[in-house]
Amino acid sequence: MTANGSRVRLNIGGTTFLTYDETLAQFPESKLANLSRCMDNYDDYTREYFFDRNPVLFGFILDAYRKEEIHLPGDICGPTFRKELEFWELSLSHVAPCCWEALYKSDDDVKTVNKLMDNYKKNASIRLTLDNHCSYRKRLWLFLDDPKSSYFAMAWVTFISLLVIVSTVAEMLITIPELGEEYTKSEKQAIDLILAEYNLDNRTTERVYSMKPNPYLTLTITCCHVILTFEFILTFIVCPTKKAYMFSVVRVAVFLGYILFWASFTIESNFSTMRKKEMVLVYLLCKYGTILKLARLFYLSKHIPALNIVGVTFSASISEFKILVFLLGILVCIFGYMMYATEFLDNDAMTSTFVAMYWALITLTTVGYGDMVPYTVAGHVVTSVCAVCGVIVLAMPIGIIASTFNKYYNFNSYVLTHVHLNSEVLKPIAENGDARSSRKAIKVDDRY
Repeated sequence: MTANGSRVRLNIGGTTFLTYDETLAQFPESKLANLSRCMDNYDDYTREYFFDRNPVLFGFILDAYRKEEIHLPGDICGPTFRKELEFWELSLSHVAPCCWEALYKSDDDVKTVNKLMDNYKKNASIRLTLDNHCSYRKRLWLFLDDPKSSYFAMAWVTFISLLVIVSTVAEMLITIPELGEEYTKSEKQAIDLILAEYNLDNRTTERVYSMKPNPYLTLTITCCHVILTFEFILTFIVCPTKKAYMFSVVRVAVFLGYILFWASFTIESNFSTMRKKEMVLVYLLCKYGTILKLARLFYLSKHIPALNIVGVTFSASISEFKILVFLLGILVCIFGYMMYATEFLDNDAMTSTFVAMYWALITLTTVGYGDMVPYTVAGHVVTSVCAVCGVIVLAMPIGIIASTFNKYYNFNSYVLTHVHLNSEVLKPIAENGDARSSRKAIKVDDRY
């Protein structure tokens, strides 16, 4: 080390810095505080120490010795600056609290990008898109699953989406009594078996008699389901990872919905001959189970990329949801007991604490059905405080979730651009697409 009070010459990546040895001694544990002319990076001719580091970042490092604490601007990459601190053997404890955000905020961005990249790397459609030598079967999979793979694929997805919308709207129109028809005498006898199971009154019986589906709507629904069922089976046949395909919750629900639909359709075709109560129960089970078909509405998300980010946002916001549920649970209990205590003598609607807790939940979530209202002054005070607390509790986590969605939505466009411009990031998967290990890594799109 040079003599006390002498100047030290530092060459950082070609840029010369001059300082005093007393300045470098501010952090005794650091590399600069322990410089020696015996070091390999000391040049006797120029009398300077050379380090092949970034001179821009070193300016903030040297400035830290002068101020005795580390400051960095907000536009510097936090992980890169931490590597500089590690090289110069400076502890993170010397970073000023005002710069902690700049030091650590990039870590969350890196996690976001890595999570989106993992989804793209495991996505079968993107993997096959990058494979220039995929088979006809895989090309058919891209045609059915990825609307961005070609113009014909976009047209097909649009056609399937229209069928989903038309069939869903037709099933809703069937429930309108004015569009229904009267059942025949033999069909009414079968309906009587159903009504006898539930002991329904005459008014309900007459309503059921007039709810026979319109034949034109039934034909429309049937034609749509023929194509949709064929598309579902064909997609399963050509899917590169059938196990992952059927492990999708949405696809399992749609699969069960189609089975129950065709079962109920078969029973309805022979409705007039149905006489056994067991068959009636089977028919009702199948009819109610067809509601699972509504899961196919997720198919429409293929046209709206933002909907795909919603699922990622929910998975990344689990902690916020836990906070929301925890706070709501506490406040429901508190305000439920308070409302019951203040109203049970004057309000017949508050029959128990559970009823009061139901009221508290509806009030906290700002729904407010109005079926139960306070009568006493104390009850009005509790209601006012409960409503205000509900607004505050809902606003905090929802704001965080909205911010998370915005972040994932923006980063998704960056990642998608990076994947398509730098296909090498997915090349290992594309080259080993037929390997068993790669198949386990592939993720089939869970939208539909």
